[in-house]
Amino acid sequence: LLPKLRAAAQHGPVLAQFIGSHAAIASPVTLATYAATKAFLAALSRGLDNDEQYWGAPSGVRFEYISVGSVSTASNPQDVSFMRPSSPAFAKALVKSIGCGKRNYSPSLPHAILTWFVTLLPEKTMDNVAASMTKAAHEAKRKQK
Repeated sequence: LLPKLRAAAQHGPVLAQFIGSHAAIASPVTLATYAATKAFLAALSRGLDNDEQYWGAPSGVRFEYISVGSVSTASNPQDVSFMRPSSPAFAKALVKSIGCGKRNYSPSLPHAILTWFVTLLPEKTMDNVAASMTKAAHEAKRKQK
């Protein structure tokens, strides 16, 4: 795939985006494998971008990791809130941020604020909050059944 991307970059810039998750930062209970795959994507996108920018002549191929929080969608039918945008609102924020120059970012402002805030917390506090949120979500789903 990289040779084809490099060939396409001869005609203009090429941007490959990996869709990640805030779970890569928090690694909530019951989601260890999911969180690990998202953390892998963050490292992969940065490593590939470094290769394309700094190993030899820059190829014109760039890589970005999009860190996503909760979004209300058909497959995740949650109430829309400040911290959980609708899928159309999130899509607009994503399109506006494409090519913003950052390699790892959250296109939704509330998600970006949450990412910043979570990195300030002690790990134990973050783990307790994530565990409480996961338990509450599981309880809510049980009550719906």
